[in-house]
Amino acid sequence: MFAVMVLAGTMSINAQTENWKTLKYGIFGEFGIDQHIADFNKLQEIPNCCPKFTGGSGTGVSIGGLFDIPFTPNVGLIFRGSYTSFWGSMESIEPTTVISGNTLQDGSFKHELNGLFTKIGVDPLLYYSIIPNLKVNLGARLAMKVASTYDQKETIVGSTGSFVDTNGNEVGRVRNNLAGDIPNAAGLTLYGMLGLSYDMPMNSRKTLLLESTVFYYYDVNSMVSDVSWKVNSLRFGIAIKYSPVNKTKMYEEIRKVDTAHIQKNIITLSYSKGIEKTKTEIQSDDLTETTITYVQRTDTVFTQKVFALDGSIKVVGVDSLRNETSSAGFTVEEFTSNRILPLLPYIFFDDNSSVIPSKYISLNNIQAQRYSVKSLAKSETLEAYYNLLNIVGKRMQDNPTATLKIIGCNSGIGAELSNKTVSTDRAAAVKSYLQDVWKVAESRLDIESRDTPGTPSTPLNEPDKIAENRRVELYSSNYEILEPLDLSDTLRVANPPIARFKPAVNAEAGLKEWVIKASQKNTSTLNFEKNGQTNLPSAIDWMMNENRHSIPSLDNQIEVSFQVRDMSGQSKVFSSSIPVSYISINKKRQERIQDKEINRYNLILFEFSKYELKPSDAKIIDIIKKNLQPNSIISITGYTDRAGDALRNAKLSQNRANEVKEALNHPNTTVVGAGGKIFLYNNDIPEGRFYCRTVDILVETPVKQ
Repeated sequence: MFAVMVLAGTMSINAQTENWKTLKYGIFGEFGIDQHIADFNKLQEIPNCCPKFTGGSGTGVSIGGLFDIPFTPNVGLIFRGSYTSFWGSMESIEPTTVISGNTLQDGSFKHELNGLFTKIGVDPLLYYSIIPNLKVNLGARLAMKVASTYDQKETIVGSTGSFVDTNGNEVGRVRNNLAGDIPNAAGLTLYGMLGLSYDMPMNSRKTLLLESTVFYYYDVNSMVSDVSWKVNSLRFGIAIKYSPVNKTKMYEEIRKVDTAHIQKNIITLSYSKGIEKTKTEIQSDDLTETTITYVQRTDTVFTQKVFALDGSIKVVGVDSLRNETSSAGFTVEEFTSNRILPLLPYIFFDDNSSVIPSKYISLNNIQAQRYSVKSLAKSETLEAYYNLLNIVGKRMQDNPTATLKIIGCNSGIGAELSNKTVSTDRAAAVKSYLQDVWKVAESRLDIESRDTPGTPSTPLNEPDKIAENRRVELYSSNYEILEPLDLSDTLRVANPPIARFKPAVNAEAGLKEWVIKASQKNTSTLNFEKNGQTNLPSAIDWMMNENRHSIPSLDNQIEVSFQVRDMSGQSKVFSSSIPVSYISINKKRQERIQDKEINRYNLILFEFSKYELKPSDAKIIDIIKKNLQPNSIISITGYTDRAGDALRNAKLSQNRANEVKEALNHPNTTVVGAGGKIFLYNNDIPEGRFYCRTVDILVETPVKQ
């Protein structure tokens, strides 16, 4: 099958130059209303009888050029150079008595002083746009004197009469009428500036801007160096600014894609991109420069054939002798059970670290007060082990005379070679936890440090042994502190003990991946999952009794899903179910069903590659013997960790089981060495390997009705 489809598309990218980045320059002019503030009676060496000049008013102008440098769309810097004038008039009225002929009259002297200051200066101003085009300006003006002149006079007002000279001759009604340069006028003057400005475009391209401004000038120092004469000014102005415009650069891409669809018997290849042919041209005018790229190609899409995908999954039971049962149904029965779990008295640390790893359960003071070892009844072995520090802390509280020795060790390899500091810090971390959380007195906790443990795992340079030697060891002369956990619980046992999944699939395109899941409604404890790629086993076994959390706990059937995906990307899910019959202890009592008690014991630690029982195991042997009945059936299974070859481990595990059988001396006993075949716990972690060096003792005793 061949089909052709033509697709045409256009993509345009506009990368305009941002106008705010453009520099601006121009001219400006200002008209000012000036406020003169003074505190003097005369200019130096200029005769004047005024009691004091305090201020006045005037006007001024500024003209100049500017340069606008933007930093961001809202922030920039303006430099202005300007010629500025300040003119002002001050006067003071002095009441006095005037002699007119032979008569005294009330009169006044009017003292007038006018000043004109012209300066050139530079204004650096920082601005911020609070809204588009409206800016707040803050800066300063440093001005240099060009000229400073004055004119003054004193006039008699409000009466007749005349001033007289030193000889008593009348000289008229005006005196000290003088003009000239202001002596000691300041050469440099500094002003603070605050103002607003608003830009208005004058043309469509926005290259010319009309800016209206209002500024307040604050005189920082005096206009005259030896008297106080300041001039503050409110100035209104306009500016014309020119903003050169760079051409706006635009980029446009026009694509034309022809697509051919071909259906083929393929799996992985689905699309073939054609070779692109490109052509570029540039179009330009006064405002813009546009680069147009034309792209044309022909692609090929291969449409997959629809492949057949079928499958099924069947579930059967498998008994303890590995024989398949005729029925797929499972019976789960509850039994009264006692378990004894030995405590591994070691805390393992990360490389060159003295921080207690997070896998060990830590409590706060409130949680410690509520803690009970009985809460571990439903825990698996490693789950209980990770509570080691809390179990020891609780027992130290319950046995106030007991003491504990805490020995920090290192691996003796790499950064830990002869590093007793890390050994000490590890022991101190354990001690601090027992003191802080469990309030164990310091006098009851004795810490020591050493390099490798007294009985290290060897050879020292093997990765597994390195991890096992990075530890803190706990010892107590009081047996109760580190004695095994004696846990009573309700045990669930599935019969048959194994569910065997038999998946089948027909994937014409080839199988890519598969997943088998099993779950029981209304419970979150049951969860089985197995997955793989390409190869699908003919049978997959689910060992139900190996993990107490995965044993069905309700009468509900187990739902099984089998999901497959083939090489063409198709997915399908096939389902099945497993009937479950649940027999509780109460049901057996009500219906007088024959019952039995199941007790499980573990003996550890066997030393690495050893099978002899230690003195500490003797107490567990005694406990087991006391609970044995003549009709008890005992199953003893020996285990090892992954170190060594399978044949050697099989023999070692068998020897461990035989050693326990001889100690129990009971006729109804079977022994199995499972070393090299089955590992009870995760052998990638040191605690998992230690707990694998064990013997599991299962005692089943029928219960009389």
